[in-house]
Amino acid sequence: MITETIKEQTTAALKEGDKKRATTLRSLTAILHNEKIKKGDELTDEEVIKSLKTEVKKRDEALEAFEKAGRSESAENEKREKELILTFLPQQMSEEEIGVLIDEVLASSEDKSNFGVLMREVMAKAGSSADGGTVSKLLKEKI
Repeated sequence: MITETIKEQTTAALKEGDKKRATTLRSLTAILHNEKIKKGDELTDEEVIKSLKTEVKKRDEALEAFEKAGRSESAENEKREKELILTFLPQQMSEEEIGVLIDEVLASSEDKSNFGVLMREVMAKAGSSADGGTVSKLLKEKI
């Protein structure tokens, strides 16, 4: 499970004296623990992936804001945290792979004008290996 891997890497980071990495991993552990409490049960790997993707998006937004504000040190910290979180996520599909998937869905779909239905079909086929924002952008270009 991903949560166990995060806990193991937290322990390893503490033993190595990597405080920044350990802090980020502890933060992820706390976030996942809070999600577990909300759910009232253990999180599945899919739920963990969803939470981690949310954290990546938060880091992207913060990174952009820090860069605009000229705070390069804070931006570097956000970038480092994002890269660490990405190590726990499955390999993401490239835009070309997503495009092929969209073409398949469009070829088999009767109603090519209903964006919501098409989006659901593409995301169902892609699973957690495709970013929803990228899929949305590419789908809008093709319809």
